[in-house]
Amino acid sequence: MLTFFLYLDDVEEGGETRFTRLHSSQDSVEDNEYIKRKNTLAVAPTKGTALIWSTVFDGNPSRIDEQIYHEAMPEQQGSKHAVDVWLHLRNHKVADQRGCN
Repeated sequence: MLTFFLYLDDVEEGGETRFTRLHSSQDSVEDNEYIKRKNTLAVAPTKGTALIWSTVFDGNPSRIDEQIYHEAMPEQQGSKHAVDVWLHLRNHKVADQRGCN
């Protein structure tokens, strides 16, 4: 499953989406919209910016990738609106009908 997250507003302060369990290096990320900390990546909400990430492992799509846990930080100034779309890689309705979740 993939998550597509689109920011609809610029937020003056706060409101980042923060990934708290990343294990890879962010040395290649140079943009000011990213706040770099050890094992953490925070993306500032900027109108029109989209994030996409996989929530499961390619080799085992029923296993959640815990590295991708994230949280919405509170807005300090301004409001945040966004669109969140989950893209299922398989027919999730059949699995749900069988009691799998």
